[in-house]
Amino acid sequence: MLKRPILALPVAGFVGLVVLVGSHDAPALVLWGLLALGVWRLVHKGSFERLVGHRLRSAWVRWWVYERRWRNKMILSGLGKRMRMREAVPSIEKVRSTPWCHRVLVRLLLGQCTEDFERVTDELAHSFGAEVCRVREHRPGWLWLDFRVGDPLLEPIAALPVPETVDLMAVPVGLQEDGEPVGVGGGVRRADLIATSPTGDGLVKGA
Repeated sequence: MLKRPILALPVAGFVGLVVLVGSHDAPALVLWGLLALGVWRLVHKGSFERLVGHRLRSAWVRWWVYERRWRNKMILSGLGKRMRMREAVPSIEKVRSTPWCHRVLVRLLLGQCTEDFERVTDELAHSFGAEVCRVREHRPGWLWLDFRVGDPLLEPIAALPVPETVDLMAVPVGLQEDGEPVGVGGGVRRADLIATSPTGDGLVKGA
C-alpha cells in the first residue's frame, strides 16, 4: 500500500506517460491536463469539488499537515508507547478534509483508549495548527480526531442550492461549524433549529 499517494502516484503517472508518448510530448500533455482541471474548477466548481477537489485536498492535507510531523507530535503529546526497543505511535488510517475541518481516522495502540486522546486535545490542536480538536469514537480501537481549521459561520451564509431531487428525510437548511450541511427531517426537530438575524440576535424556532 502506498503511504504517500500524493507524491507517488503523480510521479508514476508521469513516468508512464513518458514511456507511452515520449519525453517531448509528456510535459505538454501534463500542462494541458492541468489547464483542463483549472477550467473545470472555474466553470463548475461544485462538480469539480465533488469528484476531484476533495480527494486532492485530503491527500495533500494528510501528507503535508499530518504525516510529516505525526510521529514526533504523538510522542511529545505522550501518546507513544515503548514497544520492542522502539517508540510506537497510533497510525493514521484516513483523512477527510474540507476548508473548515480535517477529520483524521486513527488506529490506537494496544492499551490505549479514547480518554488518552481527550486529555491532550489542546496540545494536538496547537501542534497541527487547528483552532479546536475534538475526539469521537469510531469503533473499538479506532477514533476520529476532528480538527477545526476555520469557521464558515463567521460570514453570512448564502441560500443553499436546491437539488433536482429532494430527500424529505434530510432537507438541508444550513451549515454546521465544520461546513457540513444541517438537514431537517429524520431525527432533527424544528424546535432544535436556531435562526440568527443580521444583527446577531438568536431566535429559537419552536415546533
